[in-house]
Amino acid sequence: MIHHLVPAMRDRGWGRVIHIGSRNAISPHNNMPPYGASKAGVNNLSLGLSKELAFTGVTSNVIMPGLIHTVQLDELPIVSLKAVSIRPRTSCSRISAARR
Repeated sequence: MIHHLVPAMRDRGWGRVIHIGSRNAISPHNNMPPYGASKAGVNNLSLGLSKELAFTGVTSNVIMPGLIHTVQLDELPIVSLKAVSIRPRTSCSRISAARR
C-alpha cells in the first residue's frame, strides 16, 4: 500500500502513513518472539519511511494501542499474564475487548 499511495501524497505535499505497532516491538514477550520481531520491523519501516519523506509534507508514524484481548492472548499461560504488569506498560490499566 505504501508503494501505491505515498507517491500521490508526496505529489500533493500532504499525507499521513499510520502503522499499527505493539509494545512487543520494544519489549518482546517470551512466548511471542516472531510477533515481537515483526512489530520491530514495522517500527523500522515507519522510521525509515519518515526519513525518506522528510520535508515533503508526508509523515509516517507508529501508534501502539493498549493490550487487546485476542485468541493469542488467551493462549498465554495465566502465570505469564499475572507476571505482566499492565499498568506501567500501557496507557490504561485494563485489557480492551476486540470487536467484530
